[in-house]
Amino acid sequence: DRIPATLRIEKLDVPVFKAVRLHDSTAQAWRLSEHGLEWDSIYYRISMPEMQGLSQPIVIAAAGLGQIDSLTGIAVTRVESIPTQVEQHTARVARWARLQQMRNADKHVAIVYYNHPPGRHNIGADNLDVPASLLEILQALRRDGYDTGPLPQTSAELLVRLQQDGVCLPEQGDVVRATAKPVT
Repeated sequence: DRIPATLRIEKLDVPVFKAVRLHDSTAQAWRLSEHGLEWDSIYYRISMPEMQGLSQPIVIAAAGLGQIDSLTGIAVTRVESIPTQVEQHTARVARWARLQQMRNADKHVAIVYYNHPPGRHNIGADNLDVPASLLEILQALRRDGYDTGPLPQTSAELLVRLQQDGVCLPEQGDVVRATAKPVT
């Protein structure tokens, strides 16, 4: 049942990674696909596991070439690992394990905030107070030992800083380079 499994994952309090097996597609077909996973499998392969706390899904295995069983005549397809994907998954888990050993003050965190349409003065989302939410996140990070640097006292002050210093135009590399301040 999903609820007891979710409670067990929460109790572990560790990252749980989602390794995806494709029984309905070969590795080559998956790589050449314009849509990646089949639309009707996203819910059970990605969405449901994420609701339980599993994250960072990555395909690590796919259907091999079908073979006809000599006794029954039934077509049998075994799932085969995709070595490059397994290596990528393994490296990701190792990086997370290193993060678990680091002090929060030594970690680097990026916060991506919503601004639509893009632009320096469009920081918001449908009736949500993005600067207030960001300030709460930053304050929580500081309480947890992250080095946030000096924080503004109010969300209004944060909004001014975001509009002055934030990088909001990713499609314009020259503007990003001209406005981005180096990390110290």
